[in-house]
Amino acid sequence: MAMARKRESGVLLSGDIAVFVVSLWFTLAIRNFAIPTSTDLWAHFLPFSLLFIVWIIVFFIAGLYDRNALVIKASVPQRVIYAHIFNLIIASIFFYAVPYFGLTPKITLFLYLLVSAVLIAFWRFSVYPRITKNASTNIIVLAEGKEIDELSEILSRVSNKNSLVQISKVIKPSSLAGDATAAVTEALKEGNAHIVAVDLLNPAVQEAFSSLYQFIFSGVQFIEVQDLYEDVTDRVPLGLINETWFLEHASIEPSFVYDALKRIMDVVISLPLAIISIIFYPFVWLAIKLEDRGPIFIYQDRVGENDRLVRIVKFRSMSMRESDEGKWVQKDDVRVTKVGSFIRKSRIDELPQLWNILRGDISLIGPRPELPPLVELYKKEIPHYNVRHLIKPGLSGWAQIHHEKPPHSIEETFEKLSYDLYYIKHRSFWLDLKIALQTIKTLLSRVGV
Repeated sequence: MAMARKRESGVLLSGDIAVFVVSLWFTLAIRNFAIPTSTDLWAHFLPFSLLFIVWIIVFFIAGLYDRNALVIKASVPQRVIYAHIFNLIIASIFFYAVPYFGLTPKITLFLYLLVSAVLIAFWRFSVYPRITKNASTNIIVLAEGKEIDELSEILSRVSNKNSLVQISKVIKPSSLAGDATAAVTEALKEGNAHIVAVDLLNPAVQEAFSSLYQFIFSGVQFIEVQDLYEDVTDRVPLGLINETWFLEHASIEPSFVYDALKRIMDVVISLPLAIISIIFYPFVWLAIKLEDRGPIFIYQDRVGENDRLVRIVKFRSMSMRESDEGKWVQKDDVRVTKVGSFIRKSRIDELPQLWNILRGDISLIGPRPELPPLVELYKKEIPHYNVRHLIKPGLSGWAQIHHEKPPHSIEETFEKLSYDLYYIKHRSFWLDLKIALQTIKTLLSRVGV
């Protein structure tokens, strides 16, 4: 599975870059009714190559190289269309707002946008499926629980051509009578499968290890069902993990390089944004004062790394008579002022936290810090909740780019934790960069609330 994803991702990236370059060649050929000369091609290649880099970043932000997009491909066409439309806008702005290269290629740009759109569609939806043969792999699942039901339901909605894997059969470990040989053999034969996704943490499966061992000599491949679930949902299956999983995946190992890069990214991005954001302060101050004459800022203690309290600052968005200490903010919450509703939806209320990032209280990327009363509630109601406090909290995180709204219940917080644990397991500089870019996308589209 992992090798297949990496191969597909590499093929897609290489193909996209090749299409951008080939589109330029065809555009110049059509424009001049002749094969482009090396001089003409190079004169256009330099400015266009900068666009290529930006366009690949846009595809990256659009999730066209994501793990789940490679496993479940049904949503890819819509993502490609929207990403390329955005790329066309960027190209138009680039050439007419930045005339540094001396090119104002109205006809050339129009032709290129048309040619590249056709070739991207041809590459992504016709050539690429044939190269990869786009046939899904049948697998047997030896696990049980609501996450397995969810996984089966998701994959059952997707056709074979739109998914890298299909579940042929689910075998519940609790139904095994010690010897799993017969059940697995029959399932592999009926489902024409050679891969078994297994819950190695399940006690019933552990009892059947001696039976399962023999299958590796028959060419059967075993993968962890927890990894399959992550590939499809971008979340950790909380119902399928235990303390053993945390010892393996959530144990925090110091990394000087990663920590240094993360801190550099925090400062490099937050400092200019913090300075620029000062422009908004007088307008927010005036709006708040005109509405209820109250203070502009609100200071809150939040639970940070290693359960240490950090004090963050935000623009006040609630009535002075009300407080959100230990309470969920519901839709149309009467505590939220009219000005507060706007600055919450636009995320302007979060701008003062840029100074918290510069101080090192929080990071740009990480699990969102919660109020102490809510943390105490979650620790009682949600197993392993406190694990999210092993790392420094962030202004934005993996959960935030997957959730349009903050959680309003224990159930929603449970799901949010599954995203936070995914981030803790897979955290890296590149994942942080991806979250930062997708956060910008969310803010620009005003999806987040």
